[in-house]
Amino acid sequence: MQKTIQQEEIFNQAMFLDAVNNNRTLACRLVQMFLDNYSQYIKDIQTSIDNGDADKLKHSAHAFKGMISYFSISGKELAFSLQEMGDKNNLSHAGKTVDELTELLNTLLMKLNQFMNES
Repeated sequence: MQKTIQQEEIFNQAMFLDAVNNNRTLACRLVQMFLDNYSQYIKDIQTSIDNGDADKLKHSAHAFKGMISYFSISGKELAFSLQEMGDKNNLSHAGKTVDELTELLNTLLMKLNQFMNES
């Protein structure tokens, strides 16, 4: 059963700003770093799944989890699920999970770009 993701779980702007002590300059730097780098992380995750490389999935998902955790509770949870799949060497649901993560990213990217335009 798939959980319905609330918009606040995709990007909670108030929580994000609180985490950076309302420092908009720092917030914008973090967002820009994410926007500049997220696609490589997703590519690494997808490649590890395609190659059946559980160890690489574990490490790639862990790194991505650290990056997305500033912005998205649900994104962090999905990345952690992928990390655990790699750790347990069980990639049977990894493809579905990365698809869910990619879908979430579509909305998150829109919200982060909107945040940047408003800052």
